[in-house]
Amino acid sequence: MNEKDNEELQKRSEKIGIENSIRHVFLCAGPKCVDSNQGDKIWNHLKKITSEYNAANPCTVMRTKVNCLRICRQGPLAVVYPEGLWIKDVDENICNQIVENSLLNRQMISENVFIEKKL
Repeated sequence: MNEKDNEELQKRSEKIGIENSIRHVFLCAGPKCVDSNQGDKIWNHLKKITSEYNAANPCTVMRTKVNCLRICRQGPLAVVYPEGLWIKDVDENICNQIVENSLLNRQMISENVFIEKKL
């Protein structure tokens, strides 16, 4: 990789706030675990609230839409890092909890969490 490529990576990283990220949410929006329309609805909500949060705070919540987290049941599914929380049946309320708890830097309390890794 040449210097120009490295500079481009640095610019893109700065633009999306990677250095300031405190959480990263991976959301499986289907189609195996949930209808794609429902998955897209939840993804769009997650994008909206993380954008609002990131605009108002010095730390960022990253988000990535994926097609499969290999569980393929009770989706949409999410994985939140650095906590290693695996969450089933993600809805708008769960998305809100993920972002609100990032603001307070605490773990999410939800019956939808089915795995919590201690990292």
